[in-house]
Parts: sequence; structure tokens; C-alpha cells
Amino acid sequence: MYSEETQGQDSTDDARTPSGADGEECYTIDLSDVHDKDALHDKLAQSLPLPDYYGRNLDALYDCLLEPHGIWNITFTGCEQAESRLGGYFLGLKESFEDAEEATDSVRARFE
Repeated sequence: MYSEETQGQDSTDDARTPSGADGEECYTIDLSDVHDKDALHDKLAQSLPLPDYYGRNLDALYDCLLEPHGIWNITFTGCEQAESRLGGYFLGLKESFEDAEEATDSVRARFE
């Protein structure tokens, strides 16, 4: 499903809503089809405006989250499925976002 803003972009079925008045960009990322670390990092790279040099690991993700950017409000869905497949790596993903939320006001993440 594409919103008007995302039609024509290389994207998955994940949705990005338009920026709010405060410059907030909202992302919904469905993790229900993520089966391994590579697929997770593919999904993150496709769904978020991460830089080309994103290193496709949790340390690199954390570094990118702390770089200057607008406010990202990210909702992850399908978390139960992803956690059952990724185990501790999924918990590391959550921890990366929790740590970024504490370190900067520009990242907000919710895991459903």
C-alpha cells in the first residue's frame, strides 16, 4: 500500500506518512516477513532514509540514528514473529532504538 507521497519510490509495503507540522516523519515497518539479520537490514535500509554508507549491523544503525535528521517516529509491527525468528538479535534492535531515544530527541520507536 502506497500513500501519495511514496508512489513511484522503490519501497516495500511499509508506509511513510507525510511530515507533520513539527517536521516529524512517521514510518511503519512490518517485520513479520523478516527471517534473518540480512532481511532485517534490507528492510531497514528500504524503509528509513539511512545513508548509503549504512553498515548493515546494529552498531552502524545506532550511529545513523544519532546523526542529524528530522524527527523519526517509527512503529514496528510484526514484532512477535520477528523476535521468534531473530531471538537475541531482535532484542538488540530494540535496545539500539531505546538507546537512541535516550540520546537524541529525533528518534521515537514503538514495537508492536
